Amino acid sequence: MTAKSASMPLALHAELNQLWSSMDALIAAGEFDYEEAGPPRLTCDVPASIPGHVARFDEGVVLHAVGRRAEVPPKDQHKVRSVVELEQWSAPVSTARRPDREATRAWVCSTRTAIDQILTSAHADDADLNQPIWWPLPLSGGWQTSRVAFEACCSHTWNHVVELWMRNYGPGEPIPDSLGPATNRALNHYASQISRLLDPERLARFSAMTVVMEFTGPGGGAWTFHVRDGGCLVREGWADDADVVITQSPGTFARTFLFGTQSQLHAVVAGDIRVSGSVRAALAFRRLFHLPWAKSRSHSAAR
Repeated sequence: MTAKSASMPLALHAELNQLWSSMDALIAAGEFDYEEAGPPRLTCDVPASIPGHVARFDEGVVLHAVGRRAEVPPKDQHKVRSVVELEQWSAPVSTARRPDREATRAWVCSTRTAIDQILTSAHADDADLNQPIWWPLPLSGGWQTSRVAFEACCSHTWNHVVELWMRNYGPGEPIPDSLGPATNRALNHYASQISRLLDPERLARFSAMTVVMEFTGPGGGAWTFHVRDGGCLVREGWADDADVVITQSPGTFARTFLFGTQSQLHAVVAGDIRVSGSVRAALAFRRLFHLPWAKSRSHSAAR
């Protein structure tokens, strides 16, 4: 086991614990109506339901996929197309119909403990994260490894911590330094998936372009997208020959790309997104995308 692979479970473990701690603090600080939370489910409509929603995804999807490994019946070897299909694919959760707050809190803690134990074991034997699993989400679905499931677990949790942060402190408040490592992991996760959102027909008619997406603040960085020959190659880092550089904070990316609570055009006008280089190229790059969840507020679990 290499030093890099050995550090991966430890890093994930630390980042998830920081995210869980931040989530608990943000929920405690927020004035949320817990009567609206309802039972834990894979849709998330109100802030008070976020901890239960995250645990529902972690137990029903992440731990379910990891626990089955390669023993997946043929009927479950498909990519889901909606949250409804994900609910059907996921493992049933015994507390899903128990809206009692204390029962839900105890279940959330037990789910976190189960993830803790797996990542602790994986630090001792990295093969635990290389076990084959069937992953059902549409962008990264198919035969994958346990590592992919836990990366998705961390990124999905980050989504909702950022959502709570912006609800509590406003969209202009930078994400704290303590979330820097988890932010970088989430940005890398989503950058790697952006090429899968490109519309094949539009891409086939498009000429070559190099775009850099730069993220500012703690956990930020740059990712380069090379669009050519009907495909898109993504790599972390800068390209000196970029046609356009799109700069934004991780929070702005979450609002415009993940949550859909702010349009990219509005973000540009407001100065939240800065475009350097060819504006025409930036607009052309944006038109290449097909965002199937653009009108859904329950999309964050269905990736």
